[in-house]
Amino acid sequence: MEDKEITREVFGELLREKRKANKLTQAQLAENAGISENYLGKIERGIYHPLYGTGGKIIDGLHMSHDLFWREFTERLENHKKNNK
Repeated sequence: MEDKEITREVFGELLREKRKANKLTQAQLAENAGISENYLGKIERGIYHPLYGTGGKIIDGLHMSHDLFWREFTERLENHKKNNK
């Protein structure tokens, strides 16, 4: 699996986990972030990785710290790469 695919997969998994922890549906989070539910679903499934601005809007829609989200994403990405060598 290429780095881009791994990045999309890890981002999508974390996003889905945080959305569910906040008891939000895809429709609610998409509305909060100003994006389509279809696009959000593709991000969660690892098909797309959002641009930085869109990623920021999604994190805002989760009502969480950007620093915390990106730190957790980076840690998960590093662990995923280390565990799948």
